[in-house]
Amino acid sequence: MKAKVHGGFEVAVKKVHQKDVKVQKELEKEIDILKKCKHPNIVAYYGTKLTTDQVWIIMDYCGLGSVKDVMKLINRSLSEPEIQYVLRHTVTGLNYLHQIPILHLDIKAPNILMTESGDVKLADFG
Repeated sequence: MKAKVHGGFEVAVKKVHQKDVKVQKELEKEIDILKKCKHPNIVAYYGTKLTTDQVWIIMDYCGLGSVKDVMKLINRSLSEPEIQYVLRHTVTGLNYLHQIPILHLDIKAPNILMTESGDVKLADFG
């Protein structure tokens, strides 16, 4: 879900039902990781809101969606220069994670997001 916050910039809101303990522990782990990450190639974390049955994670809005979404939108695979661009930024983000030290463990097209200005960001640490 997309929302605007005070100041007018857009954020993404990831809504997760917190019914079972396993989901809740995974969510806590993802939030802890996001709080530690401050890098242009990692989705920025802005906060959490708790409701009676949901956790809302507020983070960077990546208007183009995932690399998978982009390939559907353009109706083709990425060209070699496009792949190089995405990989360069993905590896930069991974290098940062390994330095702090965090392992992503689920690198795939749906977890690599792109902003409308072309920024590449790693997401989904759960």
